[in-house]
Amino acid sequence: IAHRPRLAWDRMWRVLAAHFARAGAHANADVARYAVDSLRQLSLKFLSKEELKAFTFQRAFLRPFERVFRANRDVAGGASRADVREYVVACVDVLVQARAANLKSGWRSILSVLGAAAGDGEPRVAALAFASLGQIMDNHLEAVAVGVVDLVNCAVAFASAPGRDEATTAMARAALAKLERCGRALADGTIRDAVAKSDDAKDQAAPAGGDGAQLELWWPLLLGLAQRVADPREVVRNGALSTLRRVLERDCGDFGAETWRLVFRGVLFPSLESAWTDDAPRPGSTRPTDAAP
Repeated sequence: IAHRPRLAWDRMWRVLAAHFARAGAHANADVARYAVDSLRQLSLKFLSKEELKAFTFQRAFLRPFERVFRANRDVAGGASRADVREYVVACVDVLVQARAANLKSGWRSILSVLGAAAGDGEPRVAALAFASLGQIMDNHLEAVAVGVVDLVNCAVAFASAPGRDEATTAMARAALAKLERCGRALADGTIRDAVAKSDDAKDQAAPAGGDGAQLELWWPLLLGLAQRVADPREVVRNGALSTLRRVLERDCGDFGAETWRLVFRGVLFPSLESAWTDDAPRPGSTRPTDAAP
């Protein structure tokens, strides 16, 4: 009986969520922004209470933000559609700043929106999302620890953002620094301790659970850095290689032998193969005695 109201709420929200998603994709950008703002106000009230253990209603409640962002990215509309996407990111940022302490399963939706904005065609949308990610890591790293894999994947999305302009390249390099910071937090116990204190600790792979559980947290970070070693932008791939090397040498000292074997097999060897086979331009010399330019 105690669970019936929550299950009834879940069924009701499925209908409301679909309505918000449609309204947020309305052809009239003013209507779309009004729908997003209404969703923001409801979300602030909903997130004023902590999420109950074993329920993931936050994830369901915030998912319309993801749907609205993608809907406004996938249709024509130019600046007006970009304005809606920017407003979605701004609303997500407001939720984080106001309710970070109560966020649990909702982090996945928050970080999904920010990650989707990483490759946005409008630089201002991507820049706002990246600034929001920076605020999360600077001020709420322990709160988001339960979603560290989603956090890493979001940072990887910014490091992978397409474009060779100076602003996008600078953002990609800054994202590499955030990935390195995640490595430090994994190594020094900041994330492990925060996960252990959370209600979802038993559902989250913590490093204390052995090599397999440890690698489950580390793998997205190491693989994300390794993939950027093949980035077509020289400054990004060099930065990714340097960051990967520092993380492995400094932060992965407690890996067991089996974990290191998996890292070599799944991360380092593919990176070396990619270095020989990808078509990114590389420095060369006309004679063996010449220094590479």
